[in-house]
Amino acid sequence: GHHGIDVPNDEMIARDYAARPIKPCLDAEPCYENHPVKTPGWRERDDRFGDYDARKAAYRALFAGAFGHTYGCHDIWMFWEPDGDFGNHVGNTIWTKALQFPGAGQMQYARALLESKPFLSRIPDQSLILESDSTLYATRDETNTYALIYFPKKAAATIDLRMFSGQPVRASWFDTRDGSVQEMGNINAAQQEFQSPATKVEEDWVLVLDKIE
Repeated sequence: GHHGIDVPNDEMIARDYAARPIKPCLDAEPCYENHPVKTPGWRERDDRFGDYDARKAAYRALFAGAFGHTYGCHDIWMFWEPDGDFGNHVGNTIWTKALQFPGAGQMQYARALLESKPFLSRIPDQSLILESDSTLYATRDETNTYALIYFPKKAAATIDLRMFSGQPVRASWFDTRDGSVQEMGNINAAQQEFQSPATKVEEDWVLVLDKIE
């Protein structure tokens, strides 16, 4: 998050998901794009949540077991305009322009990725991450046809591939910013180390592992 501010919505989702019987849960109000960042005491800071923060909130919650996600934008919910009478840490972008914020446009890629795989049999599974120099978030299909691992920032990790029962796996990187895919080729191993293709520290990617039928 911005300068150490990071809302652990994945922990909240994981806690709800672990309750029995399992019930649908989601983060209905994550950090809003372009909302001023607050310290725990609600003191306003001079920075605002951006598209990176909005993406992290979405992918971490979805991979932790959420059945959906809500995107929010500070300037849109209040329909901000320069001459209006607004409280609550006013916006700074006319709402019609805020419709074009990058995070708003990038939510579609998270949906497209999850809907491209068997949807209702997807479960969170942090045990796939054997070793990592950063906190990652893993989800997979109950029948082990695919796994997705979210790398919120530039990181290296060793991933457990035994779920694929010795079958070859197609590995690729999914770009959360534009939905494009970088193919890495096939892997046939019990475990494998991956280095995310991030070019800077605060850059997120999804590792996509597909069983080759």
